[in-house]
Amino acid sequence: MLTTLASLLFLPALPPEPMPPCPPSIDRCASLRLWIAPHDDDAFDDHAFVATQLEHANLHHQPAGLAFAIVETRTLTPAERAIVSRADRDALGHANWRRGVIDVYLVSSLANVDEPGEIRGVHWRSRADRKRRFIIVSRISPPHVLAHELGHYFGLPHSDAPASLMNTSANALPERAFLPDEITRITRRARALFSSGLVADPRQGPP
Repeated sequence: MLTTLASLLFLPALPPEPMPPCPPSIDRCASLRLWIAPHDDDAFDDHAFVATQLEHANLHHQPAGLAFAIVETRTLTPAERAIVSRADRDALGHANWRRGVIDVYLVSSLANVDEPGEIRGVHWRSRADRKRRFIIVSRISPPHVLAHELGHYFGLPHSDAPASLMNTSANALPERAFLPDEITRITRRARALFSSGLVADPRQGPP
């Protein structure tokens, strides 16, 4: 009975079909491991949301010779669908961290830990081990948020340039992209991360 009730309260979180692989022509393909928190909104399509985020991430990083492919999908618990504190962020990804994959967590709400309110996404370092990095994306996110957070993962800070995808201020243009110097920095950091094995190319075998 408990299993039946749980299935009524929370919708299945796994995408119903696989995501596209990286284009064969791309220089580096980064392995993403997707973690999806269940939710009770039958109007929200997790697969469509993730597919759009991935499409934009690949579009924006393509000038750096970089693309992303989801190599594994896992389901979080209902208790993990709302991330409120720094401790919640640490608990979400610290123990799951593994060399070779970039962990991306899709949750229903992500609190701003610096001031009241919610945010759309974050690139987070576990406070117990700073090399354990992962990305959390909220379901309220517009299509470019995963691309932006992956920009942080590959070494970019926030920008005050209106045309930069790394600009989150009020003067940001509606249509933004990585600037040439940001592309150079992403390319350099990608080279280092792939060389060290911290990020792996699924086309070369499992990470």
